[in-house]
Amino acid sequence: MSVDVILPCLDEAEALPWVLGRLPQGFRAIVVDNGSADGSADIASSLGAVVVAEPRRGFGAACAPADFPHGSSPFRHGEFKVDYETRARFSHG
Repeated sequence: MSVDVILPCLDEAEALPWVLGRLPQGFRAIVVDNGSADGSADIASSLGAVVVAEPRRGFGAACAPADFPHGSSPFRHGEFKVDYETRARFSHG
């Protein structure tokens, strides 16, 4: 089983390497860039994340981008410290 993790992002270039580097195997990062001016989208892409641009400003728009299929993917704000190993245990039953 794989898990898509949606990461709304606005100017998170400094946090992205830390967050993306801690995703366990089987987790796919989808970074929804909300108009970053600090190169966040390029950094996320270079680290293997799928990057979706969302021009509508705001956390809600970034959590549900217009061109991304809606589903039950979990998401976190890019600067929050997340224990993905614990999340993996919950995700896999």
